[in-house]
Amino acid sequence: GKLEEGEKRSTQMTKLSPNAVVVVSAETAAKLPDKNGAEVVGRIPGVVMERDQGEGRYISFRGTPSDWSAARINGDRLPVADEDNNSRALNFDVLPTSLIEYAVVARTLTPDMEGDNIGGSVDFHTRFVPDKTTLQATLSGGYNAQAQKPMVNGSTECGTKFEPFVG
Repeated sequence: GKLEEGEKRSTQMTKLSPNAVVVVSAETAAKLPDKNGAEVVGRIPGVVMERDQGEGRYISFRGTPSDWSAARINGDRLPVADEDNNSRALNFDVLPTSLIEYAVVARTLTPDMEGDNIGGSVDFHTRFVPDKTTLQATLSGGYNAQAQKPMVNGSTECGTKFEPFVG
């Protein structure tokens, strides 16, 4: 099935990579209640996720400062455009899990990478435009015994391809 296809592809990408990387597929991430990119890669050994207000916000590698990490989307380096933040750390709560096709985590530098990502880098590859209209809804819940309150989390995702009439 499609679920196994993404996981097989991520395993194959990990094996064939010339660098020591870990590839996380969207199917693997969907099995867990991760809300954003930091939470997806935060489960990989050697990657440390920093939480803010209960959600993963920043990542670092092997105990290095989050400033020493690099984040890319589809191979392009992401600038940090927060005037209140004087660091280079990307705030990952802007990247929901539903947009990620796979993530490539490199914990070692290679000559083709930027020289300022001493800790490591993560490259998120976004989902492709669907060939047909898709609609997906997710609902999860639980009970927080400490706060003695129920928890509910939900999301919806809709995608379509629009080709304007030319002629």
